[in-house]
Amino acid sequence: MIKRIAPHANTTIVPIKNALLVLRPWTLLASTTGWKAHRDMIVHYRANPRSTVYMLERAHKFISIHAKDATIDLFVHKDVVAEVPANDYPWVRNLLGDDELNILSGSQYDTIVFLYADAIGMGWDDFEKKMFRFSHAQIIVINGRRRIFLWDPDSRRMLRQRRFMAQAWWLEWILAPWLLVVSTIHALADRLFLPSKKSGQVK
Repeated sequence: MIKRIAPHANTTIVPIKNALLVLRPWTLLASTTGWKAHRDMIVHYRANPRSTVYMLERAHKFISIHAKDATIDLFVHKDVVAEVPANDYPWVRNLLGDDELNILSGSQYDTIVFLYADAIGMGWDDFEKKMFRFSHAQIIVINGRRRIFLWDPDSRRMLRQRRFMAQAWWLEWILAPWLLVVSTIHALADRLFLPSKKSGQVK
């Protein structure tokens, strides 16, 4: 079960004093050549990820409600640093890059906030494994569908299932020919064995 904070809250959050927001661009997923590029185009279309600016707006709203007096650092991947001008986000104390994240001490933060551009955090698996060193902190997810929930064992299990299904487009390719065959058989059976109706006949 995903423990939501909002809307329809079914859990509460620990007071936030020092938080690290994590923003990763969807472009990290994309392949540029071969069949993987076609696959990623399909996944991207279905996921409909939100922009960097949109996700920062969601983060700002969350901070203004749940962490008004907190110290906020923001980690962004190098691909989106240019999209986060410091003057536009004065509530961010430090803007951290890839190298800086590697040397951070987990004890610095009581809260980590993942900003998923899509609904389920496609492409975050490897990065999330690195974040277990912050296991003492509460980890919260804000996704691109205005949902906020705790990143706990139950949520992680559900996310793994949903991510697998989101990428299981190959199942559709396997099932499509069988669906065509089965539907053709049913259509022929209806044509051959169901009694035909004479035009204009009224029962």
